[in-house]
Amino acid sequence: RRPLKERLIRAVLARVVPDPRRFAKALWAATLGKPFRGLLRAIGLREVAAMLDLAPSGVPALNAVIKPDIYPAEGERQHRVILLTGCAQQPLRPQINEATIRMLCRHGVEVVVPEAQGCCGALVHHMGRESESIAAAKRNVDAWSDVDRETPVDAVIINASGCGTVVKDYAHLLQRDEGYRERAEALAAKAMDITEFLARITLRAPRQWTGLKIAYHSACSMQHAQRIITQPPMLLKQAGFSVLDIPEGHICCGSAGVYNILQPEIANDLRERKMDNIRRVSPDAVAAGNIGCITQLQHAGDIPVVHTVELLDWATGGPCPKELEPLKHKTKQVDDLIYAEAE
Repeated sequence: RRPLKERLIRAVLARVVPDPRRFAKALWAATLGKPFRGLLRAIGLREVAAMLDLAPSGVPALNAVIKPDIYPAEGERQHRVILLTGCAQQPLRPQINEATIRMLCRHGVEVVVPEAQGCCGALVHHMGRESESIAAAKRNVDAWSDVDRETPVDAVIINASGCGTVVKDYAHLLQRDEGYRERAEALAAKAMDITEFLARITLRAPRQWTGLKIAYHSACSMQHAQRIITQPPMLLKQAGFSVLDIPEGHICCGSAGVYNILQPEIANDLRERKMDNIRRVSPDAVAAGNIGCITQLQHAGDIPVVHTVELLDWATGGPCPKELEPLKHKTKQVDDLIYAEAE
């Protein structure tokens, strides 16, 4: 049996993080608690101090949640997809979902965000709370089945690889439930990371050409669990970015679900090892496809870290990620380059 303190911390994480609005309020409270991190460590609450370390410095928007809706495709609809908007990602970095929806709609994809969907169940699954993860999976299977029954969807899009790994495993998670097994198998077969889906459709030529040097960090859940290796760097190169390989790219950044909270010392060592390797290639920015990794690496503070889809959105007509605003002077409009070449 785990010590009482650890059981309480795990219970709080399971109660708060999977609910975006509850988590947003906790992040707001964390801004008040940051000055007391040293005291918390001194009295043995290193896990709480680690939570405060990872909380963003700014006050998160309490309403930073993508509204359930149907976001129409621009022009003729080519595809129809469901988007899992996630839980922790919404208050931590709402611009990821916003960029995902813009990117998909721009390329003729209708995006459905079901009202009844919720957390994928990954966080509680990581902590061994199987009944809670099964309940989360059932909730999503019900919500997605309703949408798919109304008008079939081509894919269930996930833009956090930790979530994608669990969703693709729904068939296994629900294999003993006769009422859910077949639907879970069908929907898990449609689950795709956003980069998997974008690599299968024809993308517009980039409107911005930056040539920025991007170090691509492949999350463990992306490269080891889902075996998504080539698509993210390929898409970034096609969008006009110079992609750099990170030495020891197979090693974890230390995030690993809630590992960076429950084992902060080891997680910090892993992060510093990862950041040392990133600094060796001197990138302008880091791209990753998982909110846990982005949050973990951002804490180092010296190199901007953004989601891969934010860069792809920017290159094809979306806004510049705020962390990259100081680098906008490197951007060239593709039309200007074409005219200059013609002259």
